[in-house]
Amino acid sequence: MASIQFPVSDDFEILVDIHAASSFESAGGTTKSEDEILGIIRLKRPRILIVDNEDRFRRSLAFKLQARYNAVVEEAETGAEALDKAEENRGLDLILMDISMPVMSGLEACKKLRGRGIDMPIVLMSAYYEENQAQAKALGVTLLNKPLDRDALEKILLECGGEKPHD
Repeated sequence: MASIQFPVSDDFEILVDIHAASSFESAGGTTKSEDEILGIIRLKRPRILIVDNEDRFRRSLAFKLQARYNAVVEEAETGAEALDKAEENRGLDLILMDISMPVMSGLEACKKLRGRGIDMPIVLMSAYYEENQAQAKALGVTLLNKPLDRDALEKILLECGGEKPHD
């Protein structure tokens, strides 16, 4: 099985399995192959805002989302910038936001987005998954561990596009 590594920083990397087989069972009980999943996501062309103060991670993730999933990606470096971009573009399908950012954390930005009536899906990302699980759950948002798991990300992208994958 071949993999591509996207080094993001000294502490993070994105690992993409090229030949990994994954599938999801649809609501009708049929299983979708990796190619079908990829095709569905690419056709939906998800609009995603990535919020992370680590430039290399943000750009690497944006590249991956654009190349693999045909996503339309916007980037924000801070929580405050994310608030502005989400307010301007309520047609976003998903916000992927780091928890640990200076000035305004992803948790605080998430609370402010919800307070402004912005109800699009928000997925928080953290290298410290265990430490942040309870706070993400309390906010009613999904938390992904860094480095991001491709299957978990694809499941989220399918759900944002109206598909209902099953584990």
